[in-house]
Amino acid sequence: MNAQEFIQKYYIDRYNTDSRKYDQTYNTYHDKEILPLSIADMDFKTCDKITENLAKIAKRGIFGYTYLPSDYEDAFINWHKRHHGITYQKEWLSFTNGAVTAIFDLLNCFTKEDDEILILTPVYHQFKNAILTSKRRVVESPLINDNGYFTIDYENVKDKLARHHIKAFILCNPHNPVGRVFTKEELSKLFDLLISHDVLIISDEVHSDLIMKGFKHQPALGIDPGYNDHIITITALSKTLNLAVFAHTQVVIAAKELKERFDAYNQIHHLGMPLVFNAYASYFGFKYADEWLDDLIEVIEDNYRIAQKILDKYALEYTVLEGTYLIFINLEKVLNGMDIKEFMLKKWKVLPSFGEAFDKNYQNWVRLNLATSDKTVKEVFDRLDAILKG
Repeated sequence: MNAQEFIQKYYIDRYNTDSRKYDQTYNTYHDKEILPLSIADMDFKTCDKITENLAKIAKRGIFGYTYLPSDYEDAFINWHKRHHGITYQKEWLSFTNGAVTAIFDLLNCFTKEDDEILILTPVYHQFKNAILTSKRRVVESPLINDNGYFTIDYENVKDKLARHHIKAFILCNPHNPVGRVFTKEELSKLFDLLISHDVLIISDEVHSDLIMKGFKHQPALGIDPGYNDHIITITALSKTLNLAVFAHTQVVIAAKELKERFDAYNQIHHLGMPLVFNAYASYFGFKYADEWLDDLIEVIEDNYRIAQKILDKYALEYTVLEGTYLIFINLEKVLNGMDIKEFMLKKWKVLPSFGEAFDKNYQNWVRLNLATSDKTVKEVFDRLDAILKG
């Protein structure tokens, strides 16, 4: 189906659905004119094949102890083979109940209190939160920004590795919030530096299916087998298919020693068993959601073009969207001394994710979620147009 047909079939008004993004925004600000484009979930129902199959299971009325479908691993492997050209092995697979949970578990399994953990900023705020909550130390390497196109500062990474005792690195690829899909060449150069200092690489790839046309996601474990003793991948369909309520994440570990160590950690903490009903949602997605995903990406690309038209009109800086459904925008030139929260909530009437959450140096930036209807995106940017043309 085309983008308009997809929106007509799957778009849903999220008010009165206990939505953190919509209902919580209203309960906080008591102003329904404020459009929330903040939390990274979608305003679209998931693939109908997932809904139909979950409903069949629910109708059985049996919710006792259950194991994963016998072909779960095959469905997972085939999805990644189709979409990313990588062949994961069944014995590489472990589970956690959520991607952020996976980061906490991996930090606690493979590092110690006061160990230094490297991140590339600006980045998803839960990375820093997980490091600090786990009583580790954050080391930041700022990405280089060239008018909204962000790249890795290898010299800065090299300097941080030389001056600190980095034990682990958390990669976000595709990158939230800057929308980059890092290339094989970029990752190889980065991994060479990290591995030369014996750094564990935790690669968060939960946005890896949300890739715009003309770009290709490079799985960390698919670059060079020689790297794999230092890499652990986190992947899930939570972002891909709007399944965040089903806290279910795959942790993929090719290195036998790392896998055994993580499985032992899970066993000690009673974490290794996936919640099977949650896993079913991903299972049916792996089997049936390819076409749904293709249609969704067309919607996101159309919405990005709507945003671009207004942002370019006023020469505002914004990120190049290679992956994710998120756009990061620099509003510094239009604030005219106004506090950014006042500008967003009282003037523009849009609730974003504020840039300072991703890095203190991005306090004049906002992240907007484009996984909604074109009507909503057009309303958001028509409002901005009206404000800026005065």
